[in-house]
Amino acid sequence: MKSFLLILGAILAFVSCSKDKFKSAPQLTFKESSTDFVPVGGDINFKITFTDAEGDLTGNVRIQKISSSCANAGYVDSNKFIIPSFPASKNQKGEILISMQYAVDLKAVRCTAIDSVETAVFKFWVRDAAGNYSDTATSGPIIILK
Repeated sequence: MKSFLLILGAILAFVSCSKDKFKSAPQLTFKESSTDFVPVGGDINFKITFTDAEGDLTGNVRIQKISSSCANAGYVDSNKFIIPSFPASKNQKGEILISMQYAVDLKAVRCTAIDSVETAVFKFWVRDAAGNYSDTATSGPIIILK
């Protein structure tokens, strides 16, 4: 009986101690987009929350646009959206705001002469200073007029 209580106590201590810990690899969660419909010339903002055990998030936010129109309308960008430097601390939690301009970032490519609308999904991921890649945060469908 005493062994059972010790094992049960050890399991409870492990579960209660580990549930609040962040992982070494950054964890991303898609929070929201400013809209799900982007008119010609419109902009969109994405909010993503992150956690990181070492607080060493650095570099760029990688973004993939997956378009329903055609392969040329999608892209992967790993250079444009730079994570600003901030003081590192253990078990860091924060929010990333990504603002995308219609003409520069959304790249609404007409795939055919009658192609006037696309539905796109955006995927986001990051890498920390130790080289750990995050999981991928994915937006809901975004309708973009062309």
